Amino acid sequence: MEKQIGTVKMAHRMITLGVFINTIFTFICGVGGLERQMSIGLWPLVFAEIVIECMESPDSARGLCCLPIQIPSKWYPVVLLLLFSLFFGIQLSFFVGLGVGYMHHFGLLNWADLGAAKATVWEERVPFRSVSSISSFVTAGGAMGGSILPTSAQRGAPREEGSVGTAIQTNSSNANVRTVTFLFLCFFFSCK
Repeated sequence: MEKQIGTVKMAHRMITLGVFINTIFTFICGVGGLERQMSIGLWPLVFAEIVIECMESPDSARGLCCLPIQIPSKWYPVVLLLLFSLFFGIQLSFFVGLGVGYMHHFGLLNWADLGAAKATVWEERVPFRSVSSISSFVTAGGAMGGSILPTSAQRGAPREEGSVGTAIQTNSSNANVRTVTFLFLCFFFSCK
């Protein structure tokens, strides 16, 4: 998914979905008197991402967890949720993650999405500036088939506020450890 939308947009989406999932979960538990219910780590966020990915091509078939069963993509998240509920019991946070994924798919969270131009500007700011040179970092332009960089990324070009230009970006090959650590920290703090 990151290769399709870019690293910055993916990190933004993960943080945004994490905040929505945990806010809705906390509200439901507070109003419903479910103080003993816990959110199970990153799984609700994984369920939201599964819904988003599956609904991009709902008529294609997917294999179910190493079983010789093919399920249409539009039913895969629901079947997976039922399978998880069978093994781990009913977890409210899984259902909230699934619901937020469908909210994103049906456009109810479009107002919180990050545009390509804004993602391009964010790529040169902290904290993304420190990891944008890693070879696994996908620029907003690279996700769209080209490279869109702010004009300040071009050598010798002065930066005007809000201006966006294009240039070819070459990523140096560094270890992926910084990217993984950065994304882990983003996910960790968004799920607390």
